[in-house]
Amino acid sequence: RLDAWERLEARAAEPFQPDSPQHEALLRRLWAIAFPSLPCTSLKSAQWKEMGWQGEDPATDIRGSGVFGLDCLLYLADVHPATWTRLMEKLDGQRSEWEYPFAAAGLNVQFMLCEVVGLSEHRARAGRGAAPHGGAAAEVPTAHMASST
Repeated sequence: RLDAWERLEARAAEPFQPDSPQHEALLRRLWAIAFPSLPCTSLKSAQWKEMGWQGEDPATDIRGSGVFGLDCLLYLADVHPATWTRLMEKLDGQRSEWEYPFAAAGLNVQFMLCEVVGLSEHRARAGRGAAPHGGAAAEVPTAHMASST
């Protein structure tokens, strides 16, 4: 278990690098899941906003969550494809005039979960302590969490 936790810590601390071929491949894989009939011709396009990114360049949103945020979105898409589709295409509920972008919301959930389980310390050491999208990193009370001692 410790080995798995250490791998998780390392992944949570890894910043997203837009010029990394491995990171670019992750983005392209997410595109292929979201838009299977539409080839990804650019990592910067208005189509990314249809997936729920705040702008035409998803790297801008991912910078706060790092590669682990992208991993979490891919996990949802790979393991729970029906849920991914319902959320991305907003198939459930009543549409509102103003909606939070799906992919960006997923990164914020991932960020908060990292704080709850103590991975935010590693993010801060990697120089990414701020919440995604310019929000303030929240103080999360940990008294309710089980002690490991």
